[in-house]
Amino acid sequence: MPEVDRLSRTLRTWEEETLNYHSTGATNGPTEAVNLIIEKTRRLGHGFRNWDNYRLRLLLHCGVTWYTAPIKRIRGRNPS
Repeated sequence: MPEVDRLSRTLRTWEEETLNYHSTGATNGPTEAVNLIIEKTRRLGHGFRNWDNYRLRLLLHCGVTWYTAPIKRIRGRNPS
C-alpha cells in the first residue's frame, strides 16, 4: 500500500529527531512560535521603512518584558 510505504519513509527520515525528542523532551516549539509572530507582524506592517520601528514592534509583539526605571514621586505624601 502506498500510504504505508510513505509513512515508513517519513518515520525513517525523522527517526533521529523523534528519538531525541522522546529522550530529552526538548522541542523547537518556542522558536517556531516566535517565528510565526514575526511573520504575522511583517505581513501586517506592509513594508516597514524604518528598521528600528520594525524591531521595536517585533519585540513588543513577542512578549519582551521591558525594564523601566522607577518613577520618583512628585509629592511626599498622598493628598488628604
